[in-house]
Amino acid sequence: MAKDLTAALARLTEEAAGTTTLSAKALPGAKTATEIPPRVGSASPKYATGGGGIASPLTETAYADRTYWADKTITSTDGLITIVIAPIKQMKFTDANNQAVVFDYKQPT
Repeated sequence: MAKDLTAALARLTEEAAGTTTLSAKALPGAKTATEIPPRVGSASPKYATGGGGIASPLTETAYADRTYWADKTITSTDGLITIVIAPIKQMKFTDANNQAVVFDYKQPT
């Protein structure tokens, strides 16, 4: 056991003095990146062929065309304030091309 303690003390003393058995190794040099060769490419734009888009701006048809989900009651966490709202179910619009656009909203939980 004395030899183990003596060897451990010697290693600690060498480390504290900066003389260790480890050899300092340098990191390998950075690899240079290869150049990307020049390329030429072309593509034609993809256009929708069957309509399917909405032309801006949207204009609501009439306020009376809105439909609503059943009233929902919201109460504050302390119970002092209660609000009853009528969540919108559906709204109808027309776009710039005079096409009908309908927004359907999910029922709130």
